[in-house]
Amino acid sequence: MSDVIFDEEQKSRQSVEMLGRSPGGGATKREETTFFTNLLFKLGLAKNKRTAQIILFAFAIVMFGFSIYIYMSQASATGDTVIYKEDIPPQTLERLPRDMVSQMPSRKDTLR
Repeated sequence: MSDVIFDEEQKSRQSVEMLGRSPGGGATKREETTFFTNLLFKLGLAKNKRTAQIILFAFAIVMFGFSIYIYMSQASATGDTVIYKEDIPPQTLERLPRDMVSQMPSRKDTLR
């Protein structure tokens, strides 16, 4: 049993390196940038990482607002559609309840 040797210090050092921390306890100096941050650097729109993050955040807000605008415009466009009795195929019209068909507008009624 005395033949077993534990190398605790080496294992501890390896786990600290895997976490990306220096042995002193602080974070390492290497900074990783994302694809979009590098793209802003290459296009000349940002000079440092902070301005690139601000530009990307502003872009995300603009895209979020644009998506809400598109969603709202589609929702309002579908609510104004009027379906007349004459527009429904006869096979479908036969399957609908009579009460529903009698409440539908007709093109004949709108011409008067």
